[in-house]
Amino acid sequence: MFLICIVIQYTSEEVVKRMNSQKRINALCYIGLTLGSLIVLVPILYMASTSFKSINEIMTSSTVTMFPKKFSTEAYKNVITEYPFFTYLKNSVVISLWQPCLRFCSPHWPVMVFRFSSGKRYDHDVHSRDADVSGGYAVRALL
Repeated sequence: MFLICIVIQYTSEEVVKRMNSQKRINALCYIGLTLGSLIVLVPILYMASTSFKSINEIMTSSTVTMFPKKFSTEAYKNVITEYPFFTYLKNSVVISLWQPCLRFCSPHWPVMVFRFSSGKRYDHDVHSRDADVSGGYAVRALL
């Protein structure tokens, strides 16, 4: 009975050590992920807050501030009135919607997506006229 208690105590201490080391690793991972996301998000937030600053505040301010002193939608009004913004938006939407349609309606789509009985996908750099002696395909060298 005494031997079983020692074994259980030893294994439970070992498990606790492993759990503590795993908790430290998890904490370090979370700290790293948090710092990484801040490095990515702070410039995006700064860009968004700068869009609400007036042009004078942007040009004359000697210090970098995260939030504008006075909120202004002047930049958004200029984009809509002085530039063909909605034409650009329409062009982007048309391209974004048609590109997948053209890809899936193309006659080459099954060749690009499905695997053949050999288990390999079709490679555009491999051509049947470049067959070697073993019956396989040779990739053309780009010179």
